[in-house]
Amino acid sequence: MHLPGKNNLIESVFFGGTFDPIHNGHLEIISYIKNNFNFSKMFLSPAGNQYMKTMPPIATPEQRFEMCKLAFDDDFITLVDYEIKRSSPSYTIETLRYLKNKYPEFEITHIVLGADAFDEINLWKNGSELLRNYKFIIISRLNSDTEPMSNIKIIESLSDISSSFIREKISENISVLHYTPIEIHKYIKENNLYR
Repeated sequence: MHLPGKNNLIESVFFGGTFDPIHNGHLEIISYIKNNFNFSKMFLSPAGNQYMKTMPPIATPEQRFEMCKLAFDDDFITLVDYEIKRSSPSYTIETLRYLKNKYPEFEITHIVLGADAFDEINLWKNGSELLRNYKFIIISRLNSDTEPMSNIKIIESLSDISSSFIREKISENISVLHYTPIEIHKYIKENNLYR
């Protein structure tokens, strides 16, 4: 059963990220949002060409998308391949417009972001438009300056796991089985990623 929002659209949430690789910390965030908010759908979008990142992802866009597919068997999640199929820079505002056209029955009301990304939102393409038209669920880190506002819900960091931590452990030949779903662990080993 879904809960319609205004105009009888189904309320949903957008979560974009590099997911290089996706890990248990991401899954904890998704589980928390699913269980503590009234969204009927989460659109999960692995980033394509992130113009604001100085270091590109290590895994290819296709590999990161495939890992996300392996991590989820849940109707709550719809994976979005819009950004990974584009060679041009990825802009959240354009992905949201694409989703609005492709899934007209859904209304994306919230965006999930890490505090560090949210702190730079004014540098994003159409960042002020995003701030005007969407609410935000911010995953806070220690020493974050982000403060709650009417359109900002702050969640204290649920996990210390990061993708960079996992990549570092793999490069040191240390198992990451405790930090990723077993399917992701197998995929990383079979494709010799992050070594």
